[in-house]
Amino acid sequence: MKRLVLVISILYFFIPTHIFSQFGSLKGLVFDAESEKPLSEATIKVKEKDLTSISDSNGYFSIPSIPVGKYTIEFTKNDYLPFSVQGLRIDTTKPRELEIGLLHYFYLDYFDSISITSNLFPTENLDTPYFLNQSHFIYGMQHNHHKEIFGKDIKGYNYLTFQAIDKAQTTALDGGGYFIGIKANPTESPIGYKLKLFGNYLIEPTRKTSYCSGSTYTAFIEAINLIFEYQDKPLTTEVYEAMRMQELDGSRREDDIKFWGKWNADGFGNHFALIQYSDMGKIIEPKNALPGDFMNISWEKGGGHSVIFLGWLIDENQELNVAYWSSQKSTNGMSDQIVPVSRIKDVMIVRLNKPENLFSLDVSKPTSYDVKGYKINSEDIK
Repeated sequence: MKRLVLVISILYFFIPTHIFSQFGSLKGLVFDAESEKPLSEATIKVKEKDLTSISDSNGYFSIPSIPVGKYTIEFTKNDYLPFSVQGLRIDTTKPRELEIGLLHYFYLDYFDSISITSNLFPTENLDTPYFLNQSHFIYGMQHNHHKEIFGKDIKGYNYLTFQAIDKAQTTALDGGGYFIGIKANPTESPIGYKLKLFGNYLIEPTRKTSYCSGSTYTAFIEAINLIFEYQDKPLTTEVYEAMRMQELDGSRREDDIKFWGKWNADGFGNHFALIQYSDMGKIIEPKNALPGDFMNISWEKGGGHSVIFLGWLIDENQELNVAYWSSQKSTNGMSDQIVPVSRIKDVMIVRLNKPENLFSLDVSKPTSYDVKGYKINSEDIK
């Protein structure tokens, strides 16, 4: 018996240590942030391990056998500004994937250091208004293919918003039901599943239903989770609390109270929360709206609606319509919907462009509700 133990010990001693190590991998795509064309011969480097890869003619790269851990990934190419992704987690569960848009060096005067070192970038306007056709609705109105259908022409943060929509819709492919009742018992649920921000609960819903501002806020939060998925997330306890959709005792968080209260307030909540309160977004005119923009609608016959813009659509009568994703009673909760712009009084459209400002949020910052919307001019868009 002693001899057997000795033999096993000797064999163990001579087994290479790398067999007991854990490894993950990294792969992805590098492209020109302006033209969206793939970039070949870009260098991708795992800084702490001196592991590198060169992107191929289609912009793809792959780095296998990276020890499990957190790393800084550097992207460089001649005539382009360097990018770096800090705190990227490599593990054994699945290959990490990154799609990186590099900015040409002549943008140096227009971007600060935060933009240059981020792993994504704000979505930029297109040259013409974004129109849809019936092929965009091949899956019907309730589906989880938004990234595939509406995100195919979109880069940057708006693209991640469609991944976020698909995650939310997957929890309720039939819509999940619509309900709003401020004094209801149990209380209303803005969204019907346990939404988290960086692993921290924002709501533990008492119902499986949702309503409009709850669904759009959920897409916003899930997009933030994706943007900073592999990076350090230095949010303070105060900021986490400000993002909650209910009080700590499970009761309703009232309008105007911190981030969710601004988003959920009557009127142009996306402006109150993303422009005034957090400085995380910018105002977009209707003609420049792109899929993934956050839109508040004020109806001609009163009331409002919080939605995420999908595109413009011309119907058989040559009338202009707007398509959006939200939660509404007529669709039994979360769903795409198409409405004529003739029903709309005015809108406020906001695009997420500075998500990093969440980490410096002043939770006591006041907001003003004296905000005017934009009229939709059909002639400008058609």
